[in-house]
Amino acid sequence: MMLRQLVWLGVLIVAAAGQSMQIRNVIVSGFGPFLNFTHNPSETVAKLLNGTCVQSKLMKNTQICWTGFVVPVNQVGEEAFEHIFLTTQKNKKWDMLLHMGLENKAKGLKLEVAAANILARPNKTAPEYPIHKGGPAILPTSVNLEDISLDNLPLPFKDLWSRDAGTYFCNELYYRSLYNVREMKLRTPRGALLPSLFTHLPEPKTVPIPMVQRIIEAICDAVIASERV
Repeated sequence: MMLRQLVWLGVLIVAAAGQSMQIRNVIVSGFGPFLNFTHNPSETVAKLLNGTCVQSKLMKNTQICWTGFVVPVNQVGEEAFEHIFLTTQKNKKWDMLLHMGLENKAKGLKLEVAAANILARPNKTAPEYPIHKGGPAILPTSVNLEDISLDNLPLPFKDLWSRDAGTYFCNELYYRSLYNVREMKLRTPRGALLPSLFTHLPEPKTVPIPMVQRIIEAICDAVIASERV
């Protein structure tokens, strides 16, 4: 079965710290091992975030909670995550969708501003096929980039933005999500277009996992705090 190819890391733990506490729920994915990479930091961070909640530093009386998934690096895994995401979105609207993947050449964490309508291929010289036939060649992130304040993020590097999510499964999963968000007009509980973002992580020897986790938490806080209704 397709869904058996996907590892769901658990059920979201909703904090009950007071009647006035607001909860913002983030669905987050990381990829499993692939090619010669036996350990994928995005899998590690997804597991660490799963089932956790932190107090927002930008919104009063608000906690941000994560539900994490590990996606196998193949077509079946991506389609399984897509199915679960759309199913859970019907039952409970998410406040943010965050994908993570490994970029071994990156010197720091990268926020991808767009995804291309190119089916995953082994290398850039292989023939191109669309993910969605007739779909836009490029889809930008549904995050309001101009409203996000990243000044206070715990960043050990300055070059944060990227306009090339690659031609592998990272780009494909990102495009699938952006396409669904726009075509199906997926909304947050307050009515804003669901913010969807892909973050490429460096290898742990470049940026330690605990620091990456803190950065991811801060990015989610900044994205959700910038929500427009």
